[in-house]
Amino acid sequence: MSRKYGFSKGVLSRTCEALGIRYEHLPELGIPSEERRELNSQADYDALFENYERDHLPEQTSALARIRSWVDEGNRVALTCFELHPHQCHRHCAAEALAERYGQSCEATHL
Repeated sequence: MSRKYGFSKGVLSRTCEALGIRYEHLPELGIPSEERRELNSQADYDALFENYERDHLPEQTSALARIRSWVDEGNRVALTCFELHPHQCHRHCAAEALAERYGQSCEATHL
C-alpha cells in the first residue's frame, strides 16, 4: 500500500496492464516503513541500506532468482520505486545484488 498517488499496487498494476506491461509485486524485497522514517540525510539512507544489505537482502534469494528467471526468459525488467534517485532507494541494493550474483546479464541501468 502506498500513500503516493499512482504507486499503490492496484493502481500501478492496472496502469501497467493497460499499457501491455506485466507487473509483479515483490514485497519481500521492500523495507518496512518503520525503518524508513527519519531519513533526513544521505548518511541516514546509507546506514539504512547498509543494514538492508547485511540483514535483509541475503534472505531474499528466491525473489532475486525470480527476477533472474525473467531476464533469462528474455524479458525486460524494471525495478521501480517512488524515490527519484537510486542512491536513496533500496532498488539500487537489489540491482547490485543481482549483478553480483548473476553477472553482466543482470546489471542495471538507472534511468
